[in-house]
Amino acid sequence: MPGATFIEGRHVELCTVEEEDIPFLRKYLNHPEIQQYYTDLPHNEARVRERYETIDCGENVGLLMVPVDESDPVGYVQIAPIDWQHGTGGLGIWVAPEQQPSRISVDATVQIVDYGFRQLGLHRLEIETMETNAPIIEGAKGVGFTQTGRKREMVTFDGEEIDVVLLDMLRHEWDGTEAVWESM
Repeated sequence: MPGATFIEGRHVELCTVEEEDIPFLRKYLNHPEIQQYYTDLPHNEARVRERYETIDCGENVGLLMVPVDESDPVGYVQIAPIDWQHGTGGLGIWVAPEQQPSRISVDATVQIVDYGFRQLGLHRLEIETMETNAPIIEGAKGVGFTQTGRKREMVTFDGEEIDVVLLDMLRHEWDGTEAVWESM
């Protein structure tokens, strides 16, 4: 069961991660439809716990996505790592496959971007993802991210070299949550 609601959106509440959420995170970090976009090793309970214990260290903000009027999480969104010296952060998001596509992931992205710029005072947010991750690339562009680069053949998945796409947004390019919803 997720912790306290930290950010309220139109379709989603972003809630703190609690000890009881470790099995949910482990299940989906190992799910083939999510794992294919991570160049990572399998996640056992200890590894998931270790990974999410860093959420409160000041270099990461990680929150569970819970649909409004529901109690079970359906995904995770984060800004990590945060570079306070330069005012930048990496944005990461995943949603349980049975919840895709949905306004929940769009709302979670909108809310965490707004939080990063308005509350944390960051100057730049970036996303790095495999070129095969069309839902994230299109979703990011839909809320205002711009594709700014590509790391050619950066990762190998299933024996194939895959490019990594770079997207970013600067604070002055962010018009706020209402502007995103009006444009959709």
